[in-house]
Order: sequence, then C-alpha cells, then structure tokens
Amino acid sequence: GCHGPVGAGGVLNPGSFKGYIPGFWGEDYDELVRGDEELHRWIAEGSIPRITEHPIGGWFFRRQAAKMPGYGRFLPPADVAAIESYVRWIRAGSWRSQLK
Repeated sequence: GCHGPVGAGGVLNPGSFKGYIPGFWGEDYDELVRGDEELHRWIAEGSIPRITEHPIGGWFFRRQAAKMPGYGRFLPPADVAAIESYVRWIRAGSWRSQLK
C-alpha cells in the first residue's frame, strides 16, 4: 500500500525529497535503485548507503514521515527474495497491456 496501486507511487510522504513515496518504475525508481544489490538492500534493510550517507540525501531520508521498513528483520530470506521478484515483475510492465 505504501507505494500505491500496482506500485505506481505518489503516496504523500511529508519531509521526503519529492514529497511522496516513489513508484516501482519510472525516473524515481531509476534514481533510487541502481541494480539488484540496491533493490535487495532497500527491501531487506530499508535503506542504502548511497542515499543515507549523502549529506543532502541523508538529511531528507532522516526527516521523511514514512520510512521504508527493513523487511529482512521480519521475513525469511525467501520472502525478501519474493518481494524483489514482485518489484521486478511490476517494473517489467508486461501486465500494463491488461489495464483498461
């Protein structure tokens, strides 16, 4: 639910850099996730050092109202991998032709 219907993003997030939670495709995703390792870290840990250790990125990251939970603390590795697969599937977009 945090990333909106079918991961479209746009859910308000006061204090964040753009003011909303990013989606799983488009420019926001391209800026925040640079490869499978970063996707895994976002899901498992709730953050990535490239953002949190950046002077400006870290400031926005710390002050945003909604924060990405680190699911690796709550879910077994297979479930984290399943979430990663789901995000990749949404991002691939083969489902979009079925929307009316």
